[in-house]
This record gives sequence, structure tokens and C-alpha cells, in this order.
Amino acid sequence: PLTPMCTDGRASCDGECVTLTHDEDHCGACGNACANGEFCCDGVCRNWRTDRNHCGLCFQACDFGERCE
Repeated sequence: PLTPMCTDGRASCDGECVTLTHDEDHCGACGNACANGEFCCDGVCRNWRTDRNHCGLCFQACDFGERCE
């Protein structure tokens, strides 16, 4: 099978062009899947329920003294 030529900073993983910074099946690298309940933000799997810098949404940080629940 042919490997696709990917553009716009996307990578070819399993014959598909993906964005490694946001793809839950290929987060940061081909084949690096996020666990159930996690999402891919900036190439890192994050848990939006507990991540103080990405609480509920990408880049929604908790204020000082707060925690993400």
C-alpha cells in the first residue's frame, strides 16, 4: 500500500494523515493512544477532570489555590 504524503504538519500513521498534537489514537507519536477519559492536547494525553492546566477544556487553567475536579 502507498503511504500518503501528509501536509500542514500532519504525520502519516497507519496510512492515514493525523495531527499528532490532537489525535487521541496518535498523541505525540504514531500509535501512542490516550487512555479512556483522556484527550490529546499539544501532543500529550491529559485528563480534563484532573489536569489543573486543562480543566474541562484545553488551556482552561485553574486559579491559584483551586484544583480540577
